[in-house]
Amino acid sequence: MLSIPVNVKVVTTIQQDQEKETIEEESVGKLYGEEERYFLRYSMNEGQESEVQTTLKLEPNQLTIIRQGSVTMRHSFILGEVGRSWYTTPYGRMEMTTMTTQLEYDGKAGSQASHLLQSLLITYQLWLAGQEAGQFRIAIQVLSQPSSRLM
Repeated sequence: MLSIPVNVKVVTTIQQDQEKETIEEESVGKLYGEEERYFLRYSMNEGQESEVQTTLKLEPNQLTIIRQGSVTMRHSFILGEVGRSWYTTPYGRMEMTTMTTQLEYDGKAGSQASHLLQSLLITYQLWLAGQEAGQFRIAIQVLSQPSSRLM
């Protein structure tokens, strides 16, 4: 499987009633790709107590997000469907329910870095423990590092 070191930029926009919040994060990670499947692994808050290792598994019409660290979750987002899973924080475990309204990505698996995943956009409505938490929009940009070699 092809492995490429990448720079990852994640922009999360949360809309709750009339309030809107945008969070921007950057990290380095690894992108793996084959045929129509991609795996993107990166950490946020690396080396800190709040560090979270994130793995994105992207297949046609489905995105699975796996987070391990200060928060733990494994949730699949399927366009037009309701998904349920558990979201665990240091404060407890909550049921997580989503309705995915948008799932788009740009890129094609292949032997060239420029053909791999370049961007991902997902929009979904979120409920935690039965309470509406808002509409989430996550935009991810994936850029191969200038000195990266295909592995």
